[in-house]
Amino acid sequence: MWSKEHYLGGIASGDINYRRFEAVSGIDVMVDGSLAVLRYRSLIDIAVQGQTPGLLECWHLDCYRRDRHGGPWRVRWSQATAIDGP
Repeated sequence: MWSKEHYLGGIASGDINYRRFEAVSGIDVMVDGSLAVLRYRSLIDIAVQGQTPGLLECWHLDCYRRDRHGGPWRVRWSQATAIDGP
């Protein structure tokens, strides 16, 4: 698991390079007041420090929150879980 600082630093430096990130299922959304939860499957082609683990298929569960004044939605938590091959 990467810290927020490590992840964002890797994106900024190019050490983490998403070459493809695509939802391959419908995106299931549940909203209740200032909280929204999204669940979907994705295909990811990523290089980390030049190494490519190959195409990854993952389930995602993302939680968004906005302030009481109706500001923009912001990611609070995001979890991706790899799906084993066939």
